[in-house]
Amino acid sequence: MRRKRSLLRFIKGLNFGFNLSKFEYELSNFSKIYHPSSGGVFILVYKDGEVAGGVGLRMISANSCKIKRLFVYKEFRGKNIGYKLIERSY
Repeated sequence: MRRKRSLLRFIKGLNFGFNLSKFEYELSNFSKIYHPSSGGVFILVYKDGEVAGGVGLRMISANSCKIKRLFVYKEFRGKNIGYKLIERSY
């Protein structure tokens, strides 16, 4: 649930128009979409006990995946957290 809340908090903080229809579907099916048994995973990175960012991955094949969601909260940007999320995805 913390992963879902973190992603929702980030999306709500965006300062531009965002089509929420696909996102709302994803949130309502979050456990299914990002569960390892369905080929998904959602990774959070913490900094000083706070969620700093996260990335959602969906498996395409045995050796490839696509990034579905990648975010870093504004206060944690410029600290290589996005890079660490991508690196951790391997």
